[in-house]
Amino acid sequence: AQQIDDEDTLIHALNNIGTAEFDAGDPDSDPQLRRSLELALAAGFHEHAARAYTNLGCELLIADRHAGADAVLDQGVAYCVEHDLASWEIYMTSWQARSALEQADFVGAERAAQAVLDRHSTPPSTITALVVIALLRARRGDPDPHTPLEQAQVLADGTGERQRLEPVARARAELRW
Repeated sequence: AQQIDDEDTLIHALNNIGTAEFDAGDPDSDPQLRRSLELALAAGFHEHAARAYTNLGCELLIADRHAGADAVLDQGVAYCVEHDLASWEIYMTSWQARSALEQADFVGAERAAQAVLDRHSTPPSTITALVVIALLRARRGDPDPHTPLEQAQVLADGTGERQRLEPVARARAELRW
């Protein structure tokens, strides 16, 4: 992509490479994702920018780098609102809910998760929000943490994707514990 000056492909490739490196355990792979984001913003490629915000924010959160993840997700949500990219906005909002939960901000977690559920979004966003709601109920001692988790399980099973199944399995383990 660099050799033929194909910026669109370069942005997409940097995002893929950075995400794959993060997933392979390289904690210093965010420069690839940040470069993808920077190039997408400069070129006005809104979908590429939304994808870069999403992958960077999610990977930082998975790496327990909450401050960085929160900043990226906040910027990404604002960007998506500004550019009418609702699906990306909702997905990042579900991850904001997860981040808030991981930081014991139960009010923020519930508010973000409920915002996702109120929008009747795609399964990946809904799964994350339902897992957050289930764990909130369990951690606060609220009634019925199992119903949202069962709903998340059905959706996760329908995707067949490890990245959707794993959070539900972890939440099930926590509820049993």
